[in-house]
Amino acid sequence: AAVGPQIMVTADANQFWKNVGQVRSLVASLLEENYYHNLSLEQPLHHLDLGGHAELRRSLSIPVVLGDGVISPQSMVQISRMAAADGVALNINTAGGLGSARQIADICEASAIGVYVRTKTGSRLADAAHCQLAATIRDPLPLNVGDQLGFDDNLFSGGFEIRDCRIVLSDKPGLGVYVNEQALLAHAIDI
Repeated sequence: AAVGPQIMVTADANQFWKNVGQVRSLVASLLEENYYHNLSLEQPLHHLDLGGHAELRRSLSIPVVLGDGVISPQSMVQISRMAAADGVALNINTAGGLGSARQIADICEASAIGVYVRTKTGSRLADAAHCQLAATIRDPLPLNVGDQLGFDDNLFSGGFEIRDCRIVLSDKPGLGVYVNEQALLAHAIDI
């Protein structure tokens, strides 16, 4: 309610709860007075508990998002078969690279599962790759990049800009990211 209906809020439980009953109880108490259409719950149970997530998906009034177990196209097929998620938080690093992430996005699209593209590294280089991935998804959910920008601004530049809360991709080749070789050399270690 504090952020307004235009902002999507994904509450990441980081596999905190042990069973479906705990999650149901919490969500019921949270939504006792109001329903928030902009709220979803990420990874409430252990990432291997696809049966529990499928049960939550059927019984909760808010979307269930999985992220920690989205590590390969094969894992995504299992999530899809179990109908364990309304959405997935897709990260190139966790998925095993850009190619695997793209395959996971294809499986999600075929299964009507939403895709939140997000980066965890806080690197302009990684953020540019995630922006490029999101641009290939037919109907991506909100993109989570740029929250750590500044971390490596002296190492990388380009790739994308954020204008009026929108990502504008570079028109340069590849990811459109430039490497500051002098800054990179300053981090080199002689072996």
